[in-house]
Amino acid sequence: MRQKRKGDLSPAELMMLTIGDVIKQLIEAHEQGKDIDLNKLLSWL
Repeated sequence: MRQKRKGDLSPAELMMLTIGDVIKQLIEAHEQGKDIDLNKLLSWL
């Protein structure tokens, strides 16, 4: 199966990618012992 380009993704698929990015950043910050400002992170989206 061929991978879709971002322009071909449904809104639900785009939301899943966004949620994945947020989770990834939260995990990385936690592993590094850093605090993360959720408001700043969400405004980046």
